[in-house]
Amino acid sequence: MLIVQAVLWQSHEGIGYSERGTLMQNVDFQVQGNQLVIVVDLTQQLGVSSSGKSLIIATTSGNIAVPGFEDIKIGLNVYRPQQVSRTARHMASS
Repeated sequence: MLIVQAVLWQSHEGIGYSERGTLMQNVDFQVQGNQLVIVVDLTQQLGVSSSGKSLIIATTSGNIAVPGFEDIKIGLNVYRPQQVSRTARHMASS
């Protein structure tokens, strides 16, 4: 089992970075043989999406390379849709 230490160390602190240099939140990655194992704490809520339509649970904030398989990329968003009135949706997009 190969543990991706750089990403895991950062993500245990709640911090990791995508290729765009933006923050990766609530995501742990492990490469076990030829399998990528992704761990997300489903009890966390990071806030409301910019559209106001969902609650963000975890994100890589864009695409990141899989360590050890640099030509393979992953982009992950975990979210919970929420019921939003038309007024609130219009206000979020303004």
